[in-house]
Amino acid sequence: MNIDIGADGDKNCHVTITGQMSENLPMPAPVLFFRDLRGSPHKMRLDGLQFAIQEKMGFNLWWIMDDTTEDIMSLKLILPVESRGGFDFEKIKPISSPEGAIGLALTSFKVNEVQMSYLIMLDLTKQ
Repeated sequence: MNIDIGADGDKNCHVTITGQMSENLPMPAPVLFFRDLRGSPHKMRLDGLQFAIQEKMGFNLWWIMDDTTEDIMSLKLILPVESRGGFDFEKIKPISSPEGAIGLALTSFKVNEVQMSYLIMLDLTKQ
């Protein structure tokens, strides 16, 4: 999984996640931690999401919660993502991180072929 934080400004952050996989992720894969971004924001808002994911496979996008330990990642579901599409949550209703969220993670499902490809782009606002 390749994670590129293409923009990390004072207010906004753009994340691109790409790769190929031949089996489901064995455990949740952290995408980013708020503390690693410029300004170390305590809250984030998901304003937009674009994705192109090979047919049949999919991902769940999660908030990583602050009660995460080395052994167990505590998660809160944001939404499932599969196929192709996008959402402009700013026009609908932006999705703000819940109290206690410290990052974002992905889990996968229905990875049943060799080298299944994906692209996921997140538009985030620091709060």
